[in-house]
Amino acid sequence: MDLLTPIHVVVPRAISEAILKSQIVERFSESDIICTTKDLDDIPAKSRVYVRSVFDFLTVYLHSRVRFKKLHIIFDFRGIISEESFLRHRSRIRKYFLFFMERCSCRAADEVWTVSNALSNYISCTHGIDVTRVEPCNLNRMYVHRKVLVNKKLTFIYAGSLSVWQGFERACELYGNLNYKDREFVVLTKEVDKASEIVERYRLPNTKVITCSRDEVFSYLDHANYGFIVRDDNLVNRTASPLKVVEYAARGVIPIMSPWVGDYSSELSDVACIVNPGQIEINDLDLKLSQNRLDRLHSWVLGYVW
Repeated sequence: MDLLTPIHVVVPRAISEAILKSQIVERFSESDIICTTKDLDDIPAKSRVYVRSVFDFLTVYLHSRVRFKKLHIIFDFRGIISEESFLRHRSRIRKYFLFFMERCSCRAADEVWTVSNALSNYISCTHGIDVTRVEPCNLNRMYVHRKVLVNKKLTFIYAGSLSVWQGFERACELYGNLNYKDREFVVLTKEVDKASEIVERYRLPNTKVITCSRDEVFSYLDHANYGFIVRDDNLVNRTASPLKVVEYAARGVIPIMSPWVGDYSSELSDVACIVNPGQIEINDLDLKLSQNRLDRLHSWVLGYVW
C-alpha cells in the first residue's frame, strides 16, 4: 500500500516526562506527528501509526477495523509486560492475560520493532514472527560528553526507580561491602522515603538520597565514577535495553552491572565491572578507573545516540 510520509506516534497515557522527551520527542523527526488514542479520528487512511503499548495497539487496531480505515501499524515491543507484571504482582492470571495481548499485538501488527537482539529472539521463538527492526533506547547526542579523569575519589551513583527488577538493594549490599574509606554513594530517585529506609537498613556510609529533574541527573553523573545497574537473572532483564546504561556511559560513568543486562553486558564486558551471582565484594575499582577505560566507554556510547 502507498504510505504517507509522516508517522503518527501514539503516546501512552502512563509514560513519564523523561521517557516522552528522550524516547519519543527526540527520536522522531519534526515531520512526524505526536498524538494520543483520542486523535485517531484525525489520522488519514494508509497512514503509518506507531504504538508502544499493547493497550494502545489494540485500540488503534480495533479503530481501523470498525472505521474500515486501513492503517499501517508499527508495534514497538519495549519489554515483556507479562513478565514485568508477574514480578510485581505474582498473579499468573494477569500474566497469561497480558501474554495473550502481547501475542495478538505482535501477530496483527504490520511491523514489529524491539529494543534488543535478545528480545527479538524471544519474540521470534515465542510468538513466531520476525522482528522488523531492533532499535535500543538511545540518547540525544547533546547529552554525550567525554569525561576527563581528574582524581580518583570513588563516587558511586544509582539513578532510577526501585522496581523489584531494578536491583537497588543489591547495589546497596555491594556498596556497603566496599573497603574504600574515601567513597560516597549518591542515590537519585523519586522514591526518596523508600530508598532512605533501605539505605538506613544497610547502614551505608557517606550516602545521599536525592530527587531531581532529568537534566539535573546528568550534573550528578558528571561527578560520579561508577554507576550501579545490577539485575536478577530473569527474562525481563535479559531482554531489556535500560536507558540507564546509556545515560551512565554518556557522562563517563563506568557501569557496575550483572552479566544479563540485555545486550549491554556482553558489549561492555571489557569496560564495565561485571558482578557475578553471589559476589558480595568488588575489588580493584581504583585501578580500573583510567582515562583509557573512559575513552572506550565514550566510543561505545556514540553508537547509541539519536
